Amino acid sequence: MNRQYLVNFSAIREAEHYFSRKLIIKLTIPTEEKLLVGKEKATAFLSWLENR
Repeated sequence: MNRQYLVNFSAIREAEHYFSRKLIIKLTIPTEEKLLVGKEKATAFLSWLENR
């Protein structure tokens, strides 16, 4: 597991599907790297995002 970023919920603009069932997270602020959620955690992340 890689936790390079700690992101505030209000900074998340959208989450889109990415290659191999991963998610790419787009923020309201620019980042140098792509923020990815692995396929193992993608379902739990989307559930958390919807139930917030």
